[in-house]
Amino acid sequence: MLKLKIADRKKLIFNGEADFCELPAQSGIEGIMPRHVNYISFLTKGFIKYKVGDTVKEIEVLNGGLAEVSNDNVNILLDS
Repeated sequence: MLKLKIADRKKLIFNGEADFCELPAQSGIEGIMPRHVNYISFLTKGFIKYKVGDTVKEIEVLNGGLAEVSNDNVNILLDS
């Protein structure tokens, strides 16, 4: 299970657990699963997708951002 936090400069958008996360990274779409290698990337325009149980949710990335993955924690700060 991943601990996922997504925020922009004004508010916390999501803070909870997810089974899977997909990021629009500069190098392409990056899939994050539990035990993923530590990772930092700038985000590009696209969608963050994450799965909680049987539900897949999406958050649009309009102006990029930054993602950090470390020890099953995924922290995302979006430019607003």
